[in-house]
Amino acid sequence: MKISRLFNSLPKRLFAGFLLFLAAMLPIATSAASMVTIEGSMGVANVNAGDTQYSPSVNAAYGDVVKLQVYYHNKELPDSGKNAQNLKVKIDLPSTPGKVQKQTATISSDNSNTVTDSTTVNLDRSDAYLQYIPGSAVWRHNTGTNDNKNEVNTTVSDSIVTSGAGLRLEDEKPCYNFSATVTVLARVMVPGVSIDKYARVKGTHDWQKDITAKAGDTVQYEIVYKNTGNQEENSVVIGDKLPDGVSYVPSTTYLANDSAINGKSVADGVTTTGIGIGNYAPGANAFVMFDAKLPTADKLKCGDNLLRNIASAQPKGMDYFWNAADVHINKKCEQPQPEFSCNLLTLTKGDNRIVKASVTHSEKNGATYKSTSFNWGDSKTTSGPATSASHSYAKDGTYNIVATVSFDVNGVTKTDTGTCKGSVTFKTTTAPVFSCDLLNLSQGDNRSISVSVNYTAQNGAKLKTATFDWGDGSTPLTTSKTTASYQYAKDGTYTVSAKLLFSVNGTDKFAQSNEACVKQVTFTTPPTPPVTPPTELPNTGAGNVIGLVAGVAAISAIGYRLFLGRKLARH
Repeated sequence: MKISRLFNSLPKRLFAGFLLFLAAMLPIATSAASMVTIEGSMGVANVNAGDTQYSPSVNAAYGDVVKLQVYYHNKELPDSGKNAQNLKVKIDLPSTPGKVQKQTATISSDNSNTVTDSTTVNLDRSDAYLQYIPGSAVWRHNTGTNDNKNEVNTTVSDSIVTSGAGLRLEDEKPCYNFSATVTVLARVMVPGVSIDKYARVKGTHDWQKDITAKAGDTVQYEIVYKNTGNQEENSVVIGDKLPDGVSYVPSTTYLANDSAINGKSVADGVTTTGIGIGNYAPGANAFVMFDAKLPTADKLKCGDNLLRNIASAQPKGMDYFWNAADVHINKKCEQPQPEFSCNLLTLTKGDNRIVKASVTHSEKNGATYKSTSFNWGDSKTTSGPATSASHSYAKDGTYNIVATVSFDVNGVTKTDTGTCKGSVTFKTTTAPVFSCDLLNLSQGDNRSISVSVNYTAQNGAKLKTATFDWGDGSTPLTTSKTTASYQYAKDGTYTVSAKLLFSVNGTDKFAQSNEACVKQVTFTTPPTPPVTPPTELPNTGAGNVIGLVAGVAAISAIGYRLFLGRKLARH
């Protein structure tokens, strides 16, 4: 069945409703088929800082120029044929001052999503703001094809920033080869103040930043103020801080501006509280001049005296702005002769024949310390910038040490030799040696003994006393001699010891205990044998008398032998 016949067979009201349905559905279907997705971003760079890349935020100061870039791209496939119709870009800059300035970019088209992004510029002053630079908007885009790119820079209307509605750029084609950027420039603006300071000797004509004058001269100072900003500056106050010793000359302050071209006298106060000079439109300026007296020569130091004068300008509600002018006064003084000397050589002896030497020195009137050389007296020297040094001698002896101190006197090396000198003596000493070496003991009759000691005393040690302990509880004998005798009261075994006291370099010291200085002695008395009586009376006959005499002689011989043996035993 043909469609025309189908429509003809429908009731008229139903047919009309069907046509209205088709009319409503066709635009929706067409719109849905052409919707595209775009993406974009925003970055900022500080031109004055030399930034070569864009970032989300930058720092900027008064007068800096920042560059804002907006990037966009149609994300559809290259062969999709889906263009972003009537794509436009809008860049918003804040209109109020503040340290943090936020910029916003909006990218949109008739048949795409809307993309927004922002950047931040951090300023160093709260009264600063960003101002768009007219004519700086540049659109970089591809005027060629996807296969043959031809990117061009086109200056576009300032309305991309100033209109609030943005600027239509193109029907953005898909693919990265057709991505594009828009850049604009903005400058950091602040209420501007320019202040300059000049000086001249009164009676001369040229104003300068730096002049030379004489002690006691009268100089004139000029302060030049100008409004370099883009807004009026009100209730401007000009002040001036004089250097120490410089005094203001009363009733010498003059003001020149648009209202007083030839200048007029104004009240004093510029060097104390400051003076008000009125309101000034952008570009307007003013001149303030006054006289001052320089210090006399007795108030100045020798050589160059720098007198720096600082002027200030402060519009109402703004910070101070400063500038300076310098006055030099050269005072000539008779220069004293340079003085320099080595004051003292200090020597400190250490172990192993080491000596440390140090010097003190003084210098003035242009002389400066340079170095010290130590001659150690053994053909060796030590030199350098240090004022102290150490040296080790190879052997004992007496050494004469001389320190030579060098000074720089106006570029010439001068020395002080012979003032700082001294001597050291090294003599190796052996430690004192003292000891009790041997106790000698001999026995005599009747329980008597004789003793003597052998000892060592060297290198400053001398024997002082010997104390003999007899070992029987009696009081020991202390004597300056090395021999002694003693007799015991009864038999027994006794331990005899000797303890020696020495004088060692003036100090009394006992020798250490030594077993060789301890001996034992024993005394024993043998018992007397008993006498046996005869059992019968002797025969007194002649034969018996002879026998009796022989017997007595035999007994006498035995008794003598016993007595002699006992005596020998006692010895």
